[in-house]
Amino acid sequence: MSSSAAPIDDAVLETIAERAQTHSLIETVQTERTGKMVSLVVTIFDSNRYPPHIQVARLEIQWYTNGDYNFHYSGSRRKPTTSVVG
Repeated sequence: MSSSAAPIDDAVLETIAERAQTHSLIETVQTERTGKMVSLVVTIFDSNRYPPHIQVARLEIQWYTNGDYNFHYSGSRRKPTTSVVG
């Protein structure tokens, strides 16, 4: 997905971050800046509430001053464990 031509709306991202910090599913909330164009609020969900094979779940939010927004969810799985029967 391409980014919007409008600047990031920091006030909206701050509001989302404040609300996310009060939710029981959220483990951490932080703001990331990549270069001058992109600002993200990254939330990492409490892994204790996901199935055991999910290691990390992450939601990145970009919100622009023109009302455009991007949400990107990503998750990673734990490597399966193998047992040796001897």
